[in-house]
Amino acid sequence: MSMVLDVAVADNSKVLDPLLPVVMQTLHGLVCAGPDPSVNMSSTLKNANELLRCFEVLCTADSC
Repeated sequence: MSMVLDVAVADNSKVLDPLLPVVMQTLHGLVCAGPDPSVNMSSTLKNANELLRCFEVLCTADSC
């Protein structure tokens, strides 16, 4: 997901501008949900790291 977002914002592209509020709101909800202890911790950490990379890409592009 972060790689797709990275391509979408490359070279100051404004392709995501109309969708940015929805994407950020969705990512925020997923990050705030926290890890599920009943699920394999390795995959949970990988998913959490991917969500944080998505935030990093979007905020770097949008200069949060």
